[in-house]
Amino acid sequence: MIMLDRNLKSWAVARSIYQCGIVLSFDSKKSSLLRPQFIKNGLISFGQERELVFSEKNILSLHKNNFAFPEIRFFVMRPLSGFRKIRILQKIGSCIRSDNTNFDHLLALIAASLEATVVYMNNNSDCLKIMANDSGTVAFYLYKSKIPLISIYKENHKGWIVKTEELKFEPSVKLKFKSIEVAINSCLGKINPLVASAIGEYKIDGYLPLMDKVGYCARLVGKELPL
Repeated sequence: MIMLDRNLKSWAVARSIYQCGIVLSFDSKKSSLLRPQFIKNGLISFGQERELVFSEKNILSLHKNNFAFPEIRFFVMRPLSGFRKIRILQKIGSCIRSDNTNFDHLLALIAASLEATVVYMNNNSDCLKIMANDSGTVAFYLYKSKIPLISIYKENHKGWIVKTEELKFEPSVKLKFKSIEVAINSCLGKINPLVASAIGEYKIDGYLPLMDKVGYCARLVGKELPL
């Protein structure tokens, strides 16, 4: 799908919500329950049934204020299913905005951050120029863990995507966070990456130019869509 600049922010938010539902197991069995899709007249539906639909403006309100009204004409067709999805969105919002330094909070933040980042990597003009024809896999770990928290890689014909399953191959780049707290603060943009690397708060191994490019796109997303 070719993404217009005016659609990019709302689509990145919708995709981030969907990815959070997957990693937190709110979207059962990694189904398409909350998978967003554009429908006519600047509307985005969470799922194919279209009982929970938001305007792009209200999607951005949902991101900024943690509240937005869905399109009522769709909602009233299947209100019970719509309420179910609203409850899932509330749970996702609570995890993202939590003050707790725990694993679920980290998963929510890193899933939202990376899903928004790959949306920009695949569609934003500056990110497309930066990434060029580069490819590979970037995996994110906690120290001493052999299984990544989450990864991103470039898949033919689909562009860059987020991968939540265990990798069956060696990634191009490994970024290891010293602790959950460091990882959370990194997602929130509270850590200077150069300083953090120098003092050992996280370690990067592998093809560093790819990590630099991904980092550029992540910072652009953080500026336009702060968590």
